[in-house]
Amino acid sequence: NDLKEQAFILAKILIEAHPKDPKAYSIYGDLLTQDKKYAEARETFLKVLSLDSSKYAVWEQVLRLDLQQEEYAHLLTYGTRAIELFPEQPLPFLFTGMADFQLKKYEDAVKVMTSGAGLVVDDNVLLSQFYMYIGDANHALNKEPDAFKAYERSLQLKDDNAYVLNNYAYYLSLGGKELDKAEKMAKKAVTLEPENGSFQDTYGWVLFRQEKYAEAGEWILKAIQNKESPSAEVLEHYGDVLFKLGDESKALEYWMKAREKGSGSGTLEKKITDRKYYQ
Repeated sequence: NDLKEQAFILAKILIEAHPKDPKAYSIYGDLLTQDKKYAEARETFLKVLSLDSSKYAVWEQVLRLDLQQEEYAHLLTYGTRAIELFPEQPLPFLFTGMADFQLKKYEDAVKVMTSGAGLVVDDNVLLSQFYMYIGDANHALNKEPDAFKAYERSLQLKDDNAYVLNNYAYYLSLGGKELDKAEKMAKKAVTLEPENGSFQDTYGWVLFRQEKYAEAGEWILKAIQNKESPSAEVLEHYGDVLFKLGDESKALEYWMKAREKGSGSGTLEKKITDRKYYQ
């Protein structure tokens, strides 16, 4: 850390002395990444690729930085190119599938993730991630059986994947299916990440679906207090709980707060108009 400034000076001199050497830019890009100057690092690694596109590690750096900067269109373009150049590497498939998912190209996401999963060898953590996103994409396509099958596979590979536990539990609860199983998964997720407001809301919602309203209210209130700006979904959930607990005026207040966010469930307006809970 004490020599960081000197390191940057030397790296810039190196680039000036060897302006067409990709290694010089790679060193500078690594320094920028370590210094958390991610946007500059990304541009520097893109310069490396313009000089020499044969180094897989540099492609992976660009894809990671694209994801971090939420540059999903760029990630899709460069991820697709990386797959063409390095078809045996699974990570470009994962990044490309994540870009497809964020761009709502769910069928493409399932296709590329499935292909990438077939390339994973002796890495259950990575394979678990592939099936996690395959599950999410299938759920977005309303292919619930395929989504649940993928989540099951993901948890077989890594049973403490909190994100999968949370999503699987929540989607089961929405359909009122296997609520005991959903409750166990949601509880495990919130135990693994006790400060995660989304997980707290999920656990509360599963408890709500089990008609454990007082306990549900405690957890959903935690979710609200844990977020600077709670989502419409969380606010609506708390309104639902309050209604079931007999506090209709307070329930209406939270339903209206949810409406102010500009979104909510398909029954939110009806709840507000009729001052009554609808599933």
